[in-house]
Amino acid sequence: SILLWIKDKKAGVLIQIDANTLNSIEAVFSKDCQYECLIEIESYWLEKIFSHQLNPQIAMLSEKILVEGKATLAVYFFNLCHSVPHT
Repeated sequence: SILLWIKDKKAGVLIQIDANTLNSIEAVFSKDCQYECLIEIESYWLEKIFSHQLNPQIAMLSEKILVEGKATLAVYFFNLCHSVPHT
């Protein structure tokens, strides 16, 4: 599971993924939940990634995204997000 925590909103989304299948998404308002990967990001940078103005790997290397736990899950998540065509 991945906890995507939006730092400036003090809220997040818990994403359950098993064997490449999205099982559930639920809003959370505390980091006191179980996760394999914690992704912390400001909403500004998340919007830049979703609009294809910022490469997620560059954002991770420049510490715009902080990752705890299984970093491979964060890379997988952002590769999925960044592969969606921008309209």
